[in-house]
Amino acid sequence: MKKLIVQLLRWLTFSAILTSTAAALECPANQSVYRFEEHDLAFEIRFVEAKNFATIASDLYLLLKTPNQIYWFNFNVSNGYSGITLHPISDPYDESARDNGPKELYVDYPDDIADEILISLRFYPMDEDLRFLHEPPLSTTPAPAFISMPEIGLSLWYNANLLTEKSDIDRDPMPRGIFRLAECSADPMMKAYP
Repeated sequence: MKKLIVQLLRWLTFSAILTSTAAALECPANQSVYRFEEHDLAFEIRFVEAKNFATIASDLYLLLKTPNQIYWFNFNVSNGYSGITLHPISDPYDESARDNGPKELYVDYPDDIADEILISLRFYPMDEDLRFLHEPPLSTTPAPAFISMPEIGLSLWYNANLLTEKSDIDRDPMPRGIFRLAECSADPMMKAYP
């Protein structure tokens, strides 16, 4: 019983720390900076607005910086019991994306691993009370307090080279964790194509 009480107190303390730091920061999504650090490794998420559109689900791209690589994703939302999935794309700042947008990398995945990768790319935005939000952020909406992508590390571990077109990295280790809204930049990042 004593162990259970100690664990409960630890969880309540952890929740209080998370919620107090995130609640203090209000920011539009296109200016938000998220960070997650573990084992001396730093990971960062930014949202980049498209000049015209990214997908029907959001006008934003997601940029993930790991210690080894930069990855780009767009947002997709399923019908029915909905969920948000990240789809890997090429760099939307690249000139090749000017007319038709960045290349969707997942369309070239081998059939035997395509589903495994897309399942690992679930995106869970959360408010300051750790409640799940059901829509991806838009450029002018308030930034979620927290972001969780609990299984992306699986694809970064086994198939990092399939999540970007400009790398021959086989493995990019990323532990599970929650990204916290850490900063509100003075200005949004430059808009990307198309």
